[in-house]
Amino acid sequence: MEQLYAEKKPTVRPYGFEQMTRNEFHEPHAILGLHNFDKAHNVIRLWRPGAEKVFLEVRGEIV
Repeated sequence: MEQLYAEKKPTVRPYGFEQMTRNEFHEPHAILGLHNFDKAHNVIRLWRPGAEKVFLEVRGEIV
């Protein structure tokens, strides 16, 4: 199976993240959700305070 997950946690927070945590940023989809990473890859940014794990369904498979 191809690798569908990141091995490292992000080191840089996107612009607006701190404002979003204080409910002061009114465009959460500008940060969260599916975004282009590079020409061949996408990234899904989630914010689930308190979550220890997150599972995604990708191509019909839970990852």
